[in-house]
Amino acid sequence: MVPGDLHFLEAEALKVLADCPPDLLEGRKVTGEVQRLIEKYEASCRKAIEQLEYTELPHGVTREEVKALIEHAFRYLEDAEYYSTERKATALASVSYAEGILDALRLLGLVDFEW
Repeated sequence: MVPGDLHFLEAEALKVLADCPPDLLEGRKVTGEVQRLIEKYEASCRKAIEQLEYTELPHGVTREEVKALIEHAFRYLEDAEYYSTERKATALASVSYAEGILDALRLLGLVDFEW
């Protein structure tokens, strides 16, 4: 049982010392709690963006301003996807920012969607 991603030296040691077939080690990625959360939050944010509906906006708030915030959330989702393989903490922070923007827009009554 391998509790996390193997360092390249660990993988080499398993090949040499334990006669482990290389194909069992190549591309081996273990999904931990952080990865599970990244995937869960990313999926819920993408679903929210897809089903999002604009509400009647209050005076002084334009649809373009709301769209700009949604685009920021979408870019954070793209960052989360980009960083999810090598920098999981950064990916989790990025997807959390996206969720926060979307939730703030919903709580302010500027958009409507279900989590």
